[in-house]
Amino acid sequence: MGADKTNNIMTLSSGVSQPLLADVQYFELYSSSALNRKLKNIVLPGFYCGFEPVPGTGLSVRITSENSEGKGAASVDVNNVQISVQQIEDVTVLVKAGATNIIVLEANFEHGVKTTQVDSASSVSAARIYARTDNTIGQNQIELCRVIVPSGATAVTKEMIVLKYRVNRAVGVEFSNEISSTEERKAATPLAVKTLHDLVDTKAPLDSPHLSGTPTSPTPEPGTNNTQIANAAFVYAAINALINGAPGTMDTLKEIAAAINNDPKFSETINNALALKAPLASPAFTGTPTAPTASQGTNSTQIANTAFVKAAITALINGAPGTLDTLKEIAAAINNDPNFSTTINNALALKAPLASPALTGVPTAPTAAQGTNNTQIATTAYVRAAISALVGSSPEALDTLNELAAALGNDPNFATTMTNALAGKQPLDATLTALAGLATGANKLPYFTGKDTVAQTDLTSVGRDILAKTSTLAVIQYLGLRELGTSGEKIPLLSTANTWSAHQTFNGGITGALTGNADTATKLKTARNINGVRFDGSADININTLVSRGRVTALGANAQGTSGIQLYEAYNNGYPSPYGNVLHLKGATAAGEGELFIGWSGTSGDHAPVHIRSRRDTDSANWSEWAQVYTSKDSVPGVNAKGNQDTSGNAATATKLQTARTINGVSFDGSKNIELTAEDLNLEQTVELAAGSLQKNQNGADIP
Repeated sequence: MGADKTNNIMTLSSGVSQPLLADVQYFELYSSSALNRKLKNIVLPGFYCGFEPVPGTGLSVRITSENSEGKGAASVDVNNVQISVQQIEDVTVLVKAGATNIIVLEANFEHGVKTTQVDSASSVSAARIYARTDNTIGQNQIELCRVIVPSGATAVTKEMIVLKYRVNRAVGVEFSNEISSTEERKAATPLAVKTLHDLVDTKAPLDSPHLSGTPTSPTPEPGTNNTQIANAAFVYAAINALINGAPGTMDTLKEIAAAINNDPKFSETINNALALKAPLASPAFTGTPTAPTASQGTNSTQIANTAFVKAAITALINGAPGTLDTLKEIAAAINNDPNFSTTINNALALKAPLASPALTGVPTAPTAAQGTNNTQIATTAYVRAAISALVGSSPEALDTLNELAAALGNDPNFATTMTNALAGKQPLDATLTALAGLATGANKLPYFTGKDTVAQTDLTSVGRDILAKTSTLAVIQYLGLRELGTSGEKIPLLSTANTWSAHQTFNGGITGALTGNADTATKLKTARNINGVRFDGSADININTLVSRGRVTALGANAQGTSGIQLYEAYNNGYPSPYGNVLHLKGATAAGEGELFIGWSGTSGDHAPVHIRSRRDTDSANWSEWAQVYTSKDSVPGVNAKGNQDTSGNAATATKLQTARTINGVSFDGSKNIELTAEDLNLEQTVELAAGSLQKNQNGADIP
């Protein structure tokens, strides 16, 4: 049957070589294209073997079927037909960093339309594999894998390749060891059945399971009260909640039992004992209850016995006069006023106490005479008069003690402080008085204008620098003074035109601007662009190399390209071959431009054609047609590989004739000029006759 498959496969001509072949049923005994069309919805779209994605070099993925039996095979639905695709060679797909790249297998079919599989000049691929970044898949495509490449990545890793959305299929029923597959075309092997039985044997029954080892379960929420299993964590949390901060000596049932004397009827024992006790609230004592005698003066809730009361009464009377040693006499004395205390307190509340009275309203008192110095109350009038006498005519800024204290620096020993300070001062004289009269300021220099008279002038930074020098030499060096001369360290002499006759070196730099042009400079004043890179001469720069601008549709009619040298990629976008590189050249000002197209071979190691075209330098000029450049690898009509055969036709120009010819017997091949004599031209007799005629004309006689 395998031989029948091979014999029935329709093969392509030897002139076509593609990494992918389409439209043949490699897993069915049918190769007829008509029958192939009828297999849609019978052979489902997907990958049947091979087409495995693995990391390639850099940002690329290699699609290979090297680990599959035979070649890779896949099925793609295209409109109303089903196309089978076989992988012959590995395919390398470029991907982009910072994007999700969906690598798809695409098949194309349209009645009467040739593809690259049968005609290399066609722009339609029978089948191809490429990456999409628009997150969509065409109706004639199936997803092979996804490659999620982070930003900044420089190479594809295995972890970036996602096969989740790929559909793998098998022809017929496939035996599998999987026990969780949901595919309809897979059948369980005995190993899968045994694996499932072994897995069941490790499970506990729902009814009365006998668990072993260390079984675990989720921890219920605190307070849960249902049939959910309580694990150790739940029980421990419940016990902690029950203890809830009990002291360490009472946090176990044993300790609590010991605390109640191990009495199983502790409550009854306590209740019987309490029945013999008086209640705290309103106890009804019987018999002759006693209590300790409180100390005299005690005023609290302590029980007062008869001894305490008797002593208190005795202390209350305590030598009172006979007319006031009974309550009746005292009642009469307070005018039998049951609210005597309130009455007196109300009256006293309206009076000021002798000690620290807190007067309200506007209390008044007689105004004491000025100069009074005793305990008599001082009214506001007395105080105001005293303050006025104290302030007198002092300035407003010093008419309060606070202002005076601030003026004295809040120094309680101001007099001593000033005396000590004055002891270290220069006695007053006319010179100091003159100096003291100067208005001080920053960078000022005082100087004498006469006896005991001074003035001041500005002290510049230069003056300060000079004064800071410690020697005459330092001052001279600071001022840059040297002897006049024409050499060495001497100051150069200027000419009458204020120019120097020799070069001068300025080690400290020059302030200001110089005109003219310097022989050299550290950097340019204004940076310039070199191929878009800023350059001022202060550091080396790198000019970017030519970088591809990607896939650009071929220019048509009189469309102009970008100035400069541009590199494009041809990818089924209007160039002489479906795939290749385009080098576009255009000047900065003229509109003329040209393009060089170098195609990509569809087979490893093969040569691809080269084409050129150009457009003249006017805006309305159209592009020329593409012209192929023939090389030693191309087959030129009428020219053999060595180029030494005869050719037909005529050359417009040549360096020399292949076969020299004669002109009047003189050899001529066109490589140099020749001269023909009268003898060569058979003109000797004519020349002689002409000479004789000339002679006769001169002397009037005939020449014999």
